[in-house]
Amino acid sequence: MIDLDINLLVHQVKPLLPTEELKRLLIFARDGDTVDLKVIVEHLQVEITLSDDFREWGHIRKISGSDRAAVELKRSNTSAMNRTILALALADYLLTPRRLNLHGLSYDMFSINDMYSQSRGARMMLATRLVMPEKIIYQVNQQGFPLIDYSEANQLIPEFVRSSLPAAAAARALKNQRSNMSIVV
Repeated sequence: MIDLDINLLVHQVKPLLPTEELKRLLIFARDGDTVDLKVIVEHLQVEITLSDDFREWGHIRKISGSDRAAVELKRSNTSAMNRTILALALADYLLTPRRLNLHGLSYDMFSINDMYSQSRGARMMLATRLVMPEKIIYQVNQQGFPLIDYSEANQLIPEFVRSSLPAAAAARALKNQRSNMSIVV
């Protein structure tokens, strides 16, 4: 099983980590049929808090006076929702850390409900790989994959797991996006 080329994800963005470091981190965090998100959080020194003091389901922002990030998750969310939002927030932070500079980014029902349509974007491709190894992403897209069982066992919402694209399809989608962006009208 070949992993998705991380270079395709970071094309035309200024990522937080150099490509090779991000690849090593994803490999290091693999744990059987999952990726240990805690290893990634610790490596990036991201602070995580639970709160019910906001309307959104989650929020990521830069810590004042630091290059580090803080993720605030709604205490009343399910574990699966919080783990999914954390993966999305970390993907945003890794791919486009400058977007967190002003007010940060919020995650609400609209950003979560629209996940499948975002599956061909670099953020979703990285987010799914922050919690699932490539072999599982490949299996998700095969008939008969126990989506609900896997989602429950790994504390992820099924729509997020379903939004994963295997390496070959992801590479094609990213290359098509790049070629479409270079067309001059």
